[in-house]
Amino acid sequence: PRVMPDGVHCHSDFSLGIMREQNTRFFLEGRPLLAEAEAIVLIAPGQVHSCNPVIGLSRGYHMLFFNDAWFTRHIAGQFRNGTAGAPFALKHPVLSCPALYAEAAALVAAAGDEPAGNLEERFSAFLYSVLRHAGAGPISEAADSARELPSALRLNLQSMDDADSGSISGLAEKARMRRESFSRLVRRRTGLPPMAYRHCLRIEKGRRLLRQGKSIAEAAFETGYTDQSHFHRM
Repeated sequence: PRVMPDGVHCHSDFSLGIMREQNTRFFLEGRPLLAEAEAIVLIAPGQVHSCNPVIGLSRGYHMLFFNDAWFTRHIAGQFRNGTAGAPFALKHPVLSCPALYAEAAALVAAAGDEPAGNLEERFSAFLYSVLRHAGAGPISEAADSARELPSALRLNLQSMDDADSGSISGLAEKARMRRESFSRLVRRRTGLPPMAYRHCLRIEKGRRLLRQGKSIAEAAFETGYTDQSHFHRM
């Protein structure tokens, strides 16, 4: 089996990395990629990935996260051929384009001073240009069909961020599956084993709760972590 690097995870936001130095290894689309200086790295919502330093060398980058609802409404729909909610894919997740890099760096520099409306308009135009260069579009129907799951398993995946969702064995039993079969299907659908996928879902839920004004302790409790310090470490 393929050995994944440390720190593999996913999140619902679209993220964009602006590499000031070259020494970062990304794991994207199931393969390792080295991001060079002045590259732009694109990570689609829900895409399994990691980013780790090259041992012994320095690295530097900005990572921007775009709210999933805003990104879907204003950006992603233009690349889904009118299919609402279709999975989103990128043919070229790492771009080396001096002009796009210069524009991205200028946007980051302006982020603290420019009025929000102007900044949103500039970022929207920039993201459209970047995604067009990256070959953004919906996942093919054949690939999407291979990701389909039995309805019972789909419901279990949707509930895995709940603190009371139970053990992985319990979720498999609810889906009327052996644990091994359940784990294989979760990994095929998400790119992660069940425990790692549950962790990502719970962290996403924790972020939403914090944005809603919940305390760290409340967010930790509602996402199933044993205490505030455990949630903070995760």
